Amino acid sequence: MPKRFQQLAIMRVEIVLNARDCPTCGVIYGISEDFEQRRRQDGEPFYSPAGHGISFRDSELEIAKRKAQQTQEKLSKMEERYASLQAETDQAWATANEKERELGRITRRIHAGVCPHCNRTFQNLQRHMDSKHNGPEAKAKHIAAGQTAS
Repeated sequence: MPKRFQQLAIMRVEIVLNARDCPTCGVIYGISEDFEQRRRQDGEPFYSPAGHGISFRDSELEIAKRKAQQTQEKLSKMEERYASLQAETDQAWATANEKERELGRITRRIHAGVCPHCNRTFQNLQRHMDSKHNGPEAKAKHIAAGQTAS
């Protein structure tokens, strides 16, 4: 085929450039949208035509959102801790009230003459306690039986 009939390949490329200015010297330059988006995501530095290093930092809005997120997480942890401590406190109060009721019941029984050890009723409970549960013979009986002396 003769040279005059050869077709020329024509390619048309369109690139949209965003106009930016160097924060150091003020020179205006253009960068593609794709390149700008990648640098905003990865935070890597790039250079102006004058050679000054430029990088995109988080905007104030992004910083405020991140701080709000961290504050919310702290608040959630504190609320969980508060609920846990409240449950422990409620349990402790319930146990204390139960022990207080038990102590009151035992005290009433003792005042009524009922031995707290053997659950028998006596006219003179003090004499019974001295002779059966607190005296030297009583202690020896408890030790021999493998019980602790009360």
